[in-house]
Amino acid sequence: MTKEEITQEYDFSWRQAGYYSDAAIYLGLVNRERENRISTYKLTEKGINLFKLSIFDRKFQLIQLILTHEVFNKTLKLYFKQGYVSNKKDIIEIMSDSNLYNIKSGKTYERRSSTVLGWIKWIISLVEE
Repeated sequence: MTKEEITQEYDFSWRQAGYYSDAAIYLGLVNRERENRISTYKLTEKGINLFKLSIFDRKFQLIQLILTHEVFNKTLKLYFKQGYVSNKKDIIEIMSDSNLYNIKSGKTYERRSSTVLGWIKWIISLVEE
């Protein structure tokens, strides 16, 4: 699918389509291919297998995929240690200690810390169900 098709199919804004497709690439569920300056997105084998699972198992698998990434893993461990969700400052510290690539400014750390926080809150909400 192209980003435009994703936007229309799932009723996402252009920005949401970019966010979710980038997140799926990050987790290894989607590959982006470019031809004539147009990007298309295709499920990887891992993505195809994920969608064969029940919704419960799919969420569990997504949690596992997220936690293979050091920043998310350390942030969730900090949550269990502290008993509450970390603030962005703590997450940015974890991110800077984790030698992340392609971060060139404090604003990028700030934006990405919001993503980490959102995903961790989502994981915790599922555990609490």
